[in-house]
Amino acid sequence: MSARRATRKPIADHQVKNLHVLKAKLGMDEETYHMVLAQYPSGSGEGCTTSKELSFDQAGQIIGMWYKQAVAMGYTVNLFRGEPAKYASAQQIKKIHFHSMSSALHYAEMPAYTAGRGIVMQGDALRTWLRARFDRRDRLPTECMGPIWKWIDNRTKRMLVEGGFYTQPEAIRKQTVYWQQLSPEQADYLIIRWRAVHEQVGRRQAAEPPALADMFPQHLN
Repeated sequence: MSARRATRKPIADHQVKNLHVLKAKLGMDEETYHMVLAQYPSGSGEGCTTSKELSFDQAGQIIGMWYKQAVAMGYTVNLFRGEPAKYASAQQIKKIHFHSMSSALHYAEMPAYTAGRGIVMQGDALRTWLRARFDRRDRLPTECMGPIWKWIDNRTKRMLVEGGFYTQPEAIRKQTVYWQQLSPEQADYLIIRWRAVHEQVGRRQAAEPPALADMFPQHLN
């Protein structure tokens, strides 16, 4: 499959407002604010010096990160919204969640988990137990969700790079992909990719996915 290069989409007006709302909520000074912006390359390749130089996706990443921090600190944040079509729908996010979780429960490496009465589960027994809970829509243990989300996030970034949505893998290596900030096009693409992985799991014909170092070997040494 050939990669599709996406045009750099400029930051939206409502995103500029949200950056300043969150900056104020977090009590961030100007020096720290500009240090964050400088981590993101502008259209010229240099670090951004103002929010206006950010792309739509870059702004979405920062907003998602700062929003999560603000909520964790106990703040209530009311963000400005742009046109609804600019973001993935709840239905799209639900499909990505279902297919990626179903895949992760088969492939993700997970440490042993100690359940009630000191029962230790690991390997295939742990995976079978987690899949049964997921199928029943029961909550999965927090100790297991960390490795699962890390695996999903790494593969999601790989998919977006292969789809041409990010042309600089090193720029997103340490970033988290927030599904709420995906565009409808990105969400549709991820649904197709994750569904394919999930179908392979169902047929039990898939080989173990490559390690993260194989995805971006030149950037993870």
